[in-house]
Amino acid sequence: MKNLLLILFPFILFAQEKEQAKMMIYPGCEKFEKKGNDKLKDCFIKKIIEELGNESLFVLEKKKIGQIELSSEIKFNIDANGQFDKFEVIGNNFSKELVNEAFIKYLNSLNKKKKKIIPSIDKDGNNTSIYFHLPFVINKSINHLVY
Repeated sequence: MKNLLLILFPFILFAQEKEQAKMMIYPGCEKFEKKGNDKLKDCFIKKIIEELGNESLFVLEKKKIGQIELSSEIKFNIDANGQFDKFEVIGNNFSKELVNEAFIKYLNSLNKKKKKIIPSIDKDGNNTSIYFHLPFVINKSINHLVY
C-alpha cells in the first residue's frame, strides 16, 4: 500500500507595488477570467499543487525515497512578463535540494508545453508582478503488506 500526502496550503500572501485590478491567468484557468480574481487565484493554486506535486513525486521516486516528512516554504514572484522569478525555498538543506529540483522540473515541463502565464494587471492597465508565499508539506510513506 502506498500512501502520500502532499499539501501546498492554499495560503497566499500578495505583495505588489500597485493595486491589482486583474489576477494573473495561469494556463488552464482561462475559463475563470470572467468569474473574478478569487476564482483565478483558486484555479492557480489547484494547478500548481497538482503540477508541482507530480514533479516532487517524480524526484522522490528517482532518488528512491520511499518515506519522507518534509515541511518547507516556497516564495516566488510571477513577474510583469508572466514568468516565475525570485524562487526561494525555506527549510533544511534536504528540503531545499528536493523542492528546488522539483521546481526546475516543473518549469521545464511548463516551457516544453509552451504554457504561458498572462500577468496580473494593475488599476492603470499595466502588467504587474505578484509575490507568493506557500507553505509546502510532503508526507510520503510506502507500506509493504506481508501475507
